Amino acid sequence: MGQSNIVAKEIMEFVRNGYEKSVAALAFMVKQHLNIENLEILSVHSEEDLSFTVDSQISVLTTEIIGDTKGKSYLFLSEKDAAELFKLTTGQEPNNQEFLEAVLKETDNIVSAAFISVIADKYKLKIYGDVPYYFLMSKDEVNNQYNKDINNFGKAMILVKAVLTSDDGAINVGFDWMIDPTLIE
Repeated sequence: MGQSNIVAKEIMEFVRNGYEKSVAALAFMVKQHLNIENLEILSVHSEEDLSFTVDSQISVLTTEIIGDTKGKSYLFLSEKDAAELFKLTTGQEPNNQEFLEAVLKETDNIVSAAFISVIADKYKLKIYGDVPYYFLMSKDEVNNQYNKDINNFGKAMILVKAVLTSDDGAINVGFDWMIDPTLIE
């Protein structure tokens, strides 16, 4: 097996493990079985422009990795998915934006920490997730921020994209990671 196949297999293994741990944490919170769909691993160079389609306004939560490597997670929720996640975790309808944001930040914190712990254990790194940030953004704002973050990584990065879904379709959450490629060198 060639060196690039070994590296690709290693990346896929830790990514799959990270997403499985994250999905287990989120499933425990919402008391539903969840699936990982559309898992993609891309090598992205800073001059590339990535764009994706989102409905009008979207909740975006970000968490940066701090420590021996760098990375950043993105949790994307439509208004409907944010409300459903809130309802499943609290047993209540969201009626206060501040409380909704707090619940979403805590959800992001738990899901991101699960993924970060897999990276830390696999590569014996001293890393942790920063405080999650919440933004309500339009499609253009999401695309601009996403591309700005890609450029902040320098020459290249590993981009991991997936969707976490419930069996009944009530939850459909985008969960992406930008990871420094030197992690696997």
